[in-house]
Amino acid sequence: MADDAPGAGEPPFIADARAFARRHRSHPAFVILGWFVGASPEEADVLIQHLYCAGLPSNTIQIDESPARTVAGLALLPLYYLATKKWWWRPAARTDCNVETIDPAFFNRGFSRLYPLLRGSRRLTPREGGDFGGEEKTLPCLSSVLLQDLLRLAVVLPAWIPALALLSWRTGLNFLRTCRQAVAVYLCYSGYFRRFPCRRFVTFDDMPNHPCRQLAFKRHGGEEQVSIQNGERGLLPQCAFGMVDHYCVFGPAHVGMMRSIGTRAAVIEPVGALWLNAWRDEYLRETAEGMPPPRYDIIFIDQGAWPHNGVPKYFDDALLELLDNLAEFGRRHPTVGLFYQLRPYGTSGTEHRAAVLRRLQTRYQGVFTVLENDGKGQSYGNILRAKLVVTFESSLGFESLMMGKKALFVNYSGNPGETACPDSRFQIEDESADYPSFEAKVSGLLAAELREVPQAARDRCGFFDGRTQERVAESIARARAPL
Repeated sequence: MADDAPGAGEPPFIADARAFARRHRSHPAFVILGWFVGASPEEADVLIQHLYCAGLPSNTIQIDESPARTVAGLALLPLYYLATKKWWWRPAARTDCNVETIDPAFFNRGFSRLYPLLRGSRRLTPREGGDFGGEEKTLPCLSSVLLQDLLRLAVVLPAWIPALALLSWRTGLNFLRTCRQAVAVYLCYSGYFRRFPCRRFVTFDDMPNHPCRQLAFKRHGGEEQVSIQNGERGLLPQCAFGMVDHYCVFGPAHVGMMRSIGTRAAVIEPVGALWLNAWRDEYLRETAEGMPPPRYDIIFIDQGAWPHNGVPKYFDDALLELLDNLAEFGRRHPTVGLFYQLRPYGTSGTEHRAAVLRRLQTRYQGVFTVLENDGKGQSYGNILRAKLVVTFESSLGFESLMMGKKALFVNYSGNPGETACPDSRFQIEDESADYPSFEAKVSGLLAAELREVPQAARDRCGFFDGRTQERVAESIARARAPL
């Protein structure tokens, strides 16, 4: 097989990215970037492949900005970070383990049993404030930079920006933007890992396991970076060529998926879906005497509103087509109740939540009943009382199937990488968004009985035994560099 030919299960963009890296690894734009982030030749190739994939238009995560703003953002990045980040500080003592979390609710639900099982000295890195029971904390990962990094960047920018602009023009991919994102990741994590050094870094932020975070970690003496999967991942360019030492994923299906899109990790191990397992005890109490009677006919799983959820317009168009078909189904079947399950937005997602509610109040006024969510398991409790769960690609669809509830994944985007479920009983893939086909599928699922958990859900969710946090700790303890 030729080097550029895709391997078994690999999407075509993987071979394209490898070929691109071979052709362009000596381009001044990448030579400068590789020097700046301290990448070895092998690491530089992975970084180039990641940047190539990050710039492809089929990604669901894009930044919509003009070329002038991109150039200005890169040229002014040193000054902007001088003004907005902390650069005058003394390094803290090295710990054996730093663990990134969001807030106390997030920590208590997903990490409170894992954290004490991590050996050696440790501290938390929360993104938001709150009471963590007196545990030692650091500032958020993106709050600090190294002054010497800003100075080095300022020195190379006069040569780097023209090189990136020429490369972008010749290839048709916006490397000005993707390289600005890459260097911003490197600057912040270099500052974090120098200010709060650790031998092991554990994080829920596995999207997209950017190579520059790993390079910054290794530069400052890090030994093992551990990512814990925090949402559904697919065969999309934005997920490709991540770099991490140890990747704890939901189920065996994700092991193959991550390998097929070039993830560079010594260990990729299925441990279970963290949030599904966190809710297991409540699930057992709820179902002790059998499945609760249905309260909701159809629940749609919230996936945000463009542009607040950071996805391109085509993703949002697919969501709207799905919601339009659901609304039409409701009009034609007035006895069927439609419910919209919000995700937990927290204190930092107020604007995003408001955008979702505005959409429901304007485009879909009176169609959906909103189900609130404060991050304490309401979505799981509501799903348990639903006849059918509908989603574009949310991991809650697989978790619903794992809980014995019917789910339907609907991909109207035209992008095959967005197709989540390999079991055709629970998946629609139709760029035309044909309503009669949708109506027939929904009606059939509402009437059907789910006799057993589908294998597709078992492959994606892995386990439903309540031991995901313990399994993560066991996986870490078996790592190449145990502490």
